[in-house]
Amino acid sequence: MFRVNIISLLVMPIAIILSACAPGTQYTLSPDLTLVPETDVPQQVATFVSDALTQTALPPATSTPVPGVATLSVGNDATSTSNPNSSQPISSSGPKPADNDKPAAGICGEAQGDPATIILGTDSSGMPMAGRCIAIDPAQHIKLVNQSSSPLNMNFAGYQINLLAGDEMLLDKPVGQYLSLGVHYLQMGPELWVKEAVAVTAPPPIVEYTNSAVGYKLNLPGDWSINETNSSNKEVTFSPPNAEPFVSYLSISLDSRTLDQIINLYAQSVPDAVREDTIFNGYPGIKYTYTKQNNVYHVEYYIPYGGRIYAILTDRPNDSVVQSILMTIRFTAPPQPVTYDVRMVDNGKTFVMNIGDKLRLDLDLSYNWSAILISNPAVIAGVQDGYFAFAGGTATLTTTGNPDCLNSTPPCGMPSILFTITVVVQ
Repeated sequence: MFRVNIISLLVMPIAIILSACAPGTQYTLSPDLTLVPETDVPQQVATFVSDALTQTALPPATSTPVPGVATLSVGNDATSTSNPNSSQPISSSGPKPADNDKPAAGICGEAQGDPATIILGTDSSGMPMAGRCIAIDPAQHIKLVNQSSSPLNMNFAGYQINLLAGDEMLLDKPVGQYLSLGVHYLQMGPELWVKEAVAVTAPPPIVEYTNSAVGYKLNLPGDWSINETNSSNKEVTFSPPNAEPFVSYLSISLDSRTLDQIINLYAQSVPDAVREDTIFNGYPGIKYTYTKQNNVYHVEYYIPYGGRIYAILTDRPNDSVVQSILMTIRFTAPPQPVTYDVRMVDNGKTFVMNIGDKLRLDLDLSYNWSAILISNPAVIAGVQDGYFAFAGGTATLTTTGNPDCLNSTPPCGMPSILFTITVVVQ
């Protein structure tokens, strides 16, 4: 439209000039016009035509790179393209707005490395192979890897993604340049949670907390709060500054139930909880993992020690500070003596005891039992009401039982019993 109008304007003065030059034409110069020297062309017309031609001139044929657009340049018989293993966005309209503020998954792993590898594809249940959610820093880069069984073709935040099965592609810019803060949905991949980078400051001093009444100690940052309750289970909660409401970062208490009672209660009340036998800082125990309301990932440890059961709970098991605190927990209460009652069904078993514990044999009285043979009397020795653990080590207790009916006439055919247990004193 602009060029059409300019041409129209040019035609008018040219027509005037031509008409003035036509044979037999009389043309009288307006008093306000002056001629170009040695011509019959008015100065004002010449200036107008010159300006119009300048405005409509085409720019020189040069190539100027456009930021954010992949380019292909050809010259001097050489052709160059972008790295086939990397991709540039096809537009530069600004970061893609977030699809959500917070992840629906609730549990988000942390993207590792730079570039962070993001697996594309789903398992047989339809869940993303990379997990439901991955948190990533705006400064990190992303490398997409197609581990599905078919090609993937999609547009993601201005990038055109074309990946055959098994192929990978590096997105060449930091995440923050094309994804806004928040959660972004990725086809056949996890939710990508772009989180504000946290400024690194000097960590607070580490302090030691000792609970003599319950019998444990741990190390934690000096700016964490400690809340000791007066409840019967002696619960203590540990929380960071600006803690989220209704979140238990770390709680330690005594549990009055037995391990069997705890296991039975979970089987009935929290059937979805994953139970596993574990070693917690060198102490054997059990661990439960499950998701609470509001998608809160929850872990509970139950550690028997010294005649007590310690319950250690956290809603933030993946928090690096919580993990560091958990690794420092040590039990300090002197073990309370425990008496173990050994019965016929315990034949062949091993008993782990502490120094000061006792062991009593409660065997079938329909047998005549021989004297108990102790392989290592320095570890465990007989006393008036049983056997007492004196020192660390291993010992076996062995006896033979003959049925009373062997002395009857005629004798019975019941076999004799060899009864043996092993004792390990810590």
